[in-house]
Order: sequence, then structure tokens, then C-alpha cells
Amino acid sequence: MNTTTITPARMSGGELQGEQHAAFIRLAKLIQAEPDVHRIIALDCIDEEWHYLIETPFATFPRFVIGKTDDDNLEPSILFQCSAEWSAYEEWQHVIGARTGVDA
Repeated sequence: MNTTTITPARMSGGELQGEQHAAFIRLAKLIQAEPDVHRIIALDCIDEEWHYLIETPFATFPRFVIGKTDDDNLEPSILFQCSAEWSAYEEWQHVIGARTGVDA
């Protein structure tokens, strides 16, 4: 089990409050516990869907993965995967911008 400290960032807005903050912490712990997750780079809730950007422990492909999931991480789906960090950040900006209508 991965024991990395959970400190995922929100990259698209302000502070989470109440139940959404609790759901954020709970989901971050669930995602971080997955064996293919080295660290969570970003985790954000857009239109009641959780989107994440993670780094995997793999030295090659896929090193970075963008996906979406439900509150319990039971139905994750991959939206994008790549080997280059810059490409992952660029795509994250596109995914979040497309969901919010503004560039993240």
C-alpha cells in the first residue's frame, strides 16, 4: 500500500467547504491507496464529477493519467495518459477549462 502523504491540489478554484471538502479528503485517500498511484497532482469536482491528475509509479508509459470518477472511486475512467509531465499539465488545463468554460 502506498503511504505517500495526501496533499492533492485544487487547480480550478477556491476553497472547498463542508461536505464537498470531506468528500475531497475521502476520495483522495481512496485514490492514493490504489497500487498504480504514486501521487495525486490534482483533484477537482466539476459539475458533480471528480477529475484527477495522477502520477503513476511506472518509469515509462503511462507516467501521468487524467481521469474522472465517482465519489467512491468505483467507476474511474481514463480521459488521457502520457509520459511527459508538461503534456499532462497542458491536457489538465484543457480538461478543466472545457468543464468550467474558462482556462484553468
